[in-house]
Amino acid sequence: LGALGALVLMLRPMTRRRALAIFACFMVSLLSKEQGLLVPLMLAGIWVLRCRGSRPSADERAAAKFLCVIVVFSLAVYIAYREHILPWYWETNLLDYAIQPMTHSPPRDRLLIPIALLGRAAALLVMPLKLAPEYGLAVITSRQSLADPYLYAGAVSLLSTIVGAWIAWRRRAATILFLLFSAGLTYFIVSNIKLIGVDFAERLLYLPSAFVLILVAMALARLPRRAMDIVVTLL
Repeated sequence: LGALGALVLMLRPMTRRRALAIFACFMVSLLSKEQGLLVPLMLAGIWVLRCRGSRPSADERAAAKFLCVIVVFSLAVYIAYREHILPWYWETNLLDYAIQPMTHSPPRDRLLIPIALLGRAAALLVMPLKLAPEYGLAVITSRQSLADPYLYAGAVSLLSTIVGAWIAWRRRAATILFLLFSAGLTYFIVSNIKLIGVDFAERLLYLPSAFVLILVAMALARLPRRAMDIVVTLL
């Protein structure tokens, strides 16, 4: 809510009061989940999109600079304090093997498991038939089987994202490119390419899935009205 609220507020002309509202939403996001650290990058992306073809007024630029200053200083304080009370990086032998089995994975599996985790995330987004608060050793082991369908679902999802971004870049579809970038950015931080405290959890997917759903909504909006009503009703 904090991250999306900040992004929505950024869509309108910038004022000092709007900058403070964006900052408040950013702080809610930052103090709720580490993915909030990425909100400033996404805000910068929206600012670039908004400035295409038109130069902001002097008042808007001043308000944007004010927002930039308070966000940067707040991030600096947060990062320093967070490092003091809970370091950003920890030894893998301190992680709970039952919750993060990738600590015992050989290099081959360390490479393949994140792809399978992406496939699991994509499958849950499409059809969340079975949910769990935690996915640990009982579901995902330290070894990755080549017969696992999630591995290939993840490979297809990754390839589709790359192809979609390339097409959006070629067609200069800046909004689609921004949404793909935001979904990829917010998922990357929890993808376990760099080990985090848990291998997989649905709470890590809330923010990335929001951008995917916006893309789906944009696609549905292009359908004829009757077809769109039927599809949305079925969904």
